[in-house]
Amino acid sequence: MKRTRVAIAGAAGRDFHDFSMVYRRDAAAEVVAFTAAQIPGIERRRYPPSLAGPLYPQGIPIVPEAELESLKPDRVVFASSDVTDAEVVMSTTPIDTARLLHPAKPVMRARYEFEDASAPGLEAEIDAFVVGLVAV
Repeated sequence: MKRTRVAIAGAAGRDFHDFSMVYRRDAAAEVVAFTAAQIPGIERRRYPPSLAGPLYPQGIPIVPEAELESLKPDRVVFASSDVTDAEVVMSTTPIDTARLLHPAKPVMRARYEFEDASAPGLEAEIDAFVVGLVAV
């Protein structure tokens, strides 16, 4: 039986929980990776075999989101609960949806890069606002 290749994209915590609840014992699915999203330095580590269970004796790799498409998953599970609609679109855009969905119409791939060019940036604006509150 060919196992369905699954990549779990999301934030550390929700993604690991979803794996444990849905995929840990599912012999029909093969979780090929988690993506690193919110925990600094987690890329290139592995979800440990002791938590992954007997279907994953080597554990499960944690890869940068940029490598998600190269894994050629049959299914990508977006496992996060604290993102905006725009972040969902940005997270799923790199996936070759035509390969996953098999649409009846031709599909053209478009690629882009996003760079926040605003200055001083949201973080600086929030810091200045908080400093102003403390000074009062």
